[in-house]
Amino acid sequence: MDHCCTFIGVPFNNAAFLVLMGGAAAGLLVAIGIDLRERRLRRQFEHRYGVKLEAEKRSTGSSDSATGPSFQGYPDHGGD
Repeated sequence: MDHCCTFIGVPFNNAAFLVLMGGAAAGLLVAIGIDLRERRLRRQFEHRYGVKLEAEKRSTGSSDSATGPSFQGYPDHGGD
């Protein structure tokens, strides 16, 4: 047996697992870098123009009919 584990039917060997973890770590580093760059640009803008920008309001992730997408114009098929 030349694979260490199986994920959704796909066999992973140790090298594939290391590549997967390296890709996840690289993605996190890129996301952190983008966030730090955005914060630096915001701070420079506020300092240069003397304007305090409001922080972004992020949604809590809960979606109800008042905040969900609008399907106006699409026919209602009765939930099927």
